[in-house]
Amino acid sequence: SFQIGGVYNLTSSVIAFANYATAFNPNGRNPDTGLFDPAEESRAYEAGVKFDGFWGGRIGGSVTYFHIEKDNVVRTDFNPFTFVADRDITSDLSEGAELELFVNLSENWNSVLGYSYIDGEVLDAQTLARGLRLEGAAPQRLTRRDRGNDGRAERGGLEAHAFAGRQHLREAGWTPAARHAAVA
Repeated sequence: SFQIGGVYNLTSSVIAFANYATAFNPNGRNPDTGLFDPAEESRAYEAGVKFDGFWGGRIGGSVTYFHIEKDNVVRTDFNPFTFVADRDITSDLSEGAELELFVNLSENWNSVLGYSYIDGEVLDAQTLARGLRLEGAAPQRLTRRDRGNDGRAERGGLEAHAFAGRQHLREAGWTPAARHAAVA
């Protein structure tokens, strides 16, 4: 595996960056033949801009373009008709863009807004998977994370809200019992 990258300060608040990387990941044995599958190899590059310190230090973020090529990707999927796992070795391509915006509305509240676009497809395959979108790669994704600190707990009282999934995560040591004790 190899990786190289660089950054350039365009201004004190704006940084351009670029990275290139290769990777090598050995695959296991093919259960049908007993032979080892060829190793998975990938090449990737990304370039973008990061910014910080806008609106009195309350806004920052990044814009990134990426391009990832992978060869010898072993894919298996259970076939409900034959009751046997189907196998394929593919070459894949993913490229797209990511945008992130960090907004600190106050000392006790910040939000992260994200958008990603991914165009991922199978370029080559042993089966009919050629040309299909990559499984699990959502073409577009919009995310929002908010964090607030109510200032009442000794350990910070940080509670994160993932509004899209309505999941509540709590920092270590922040339990309902600790919150009630802090309020009392």
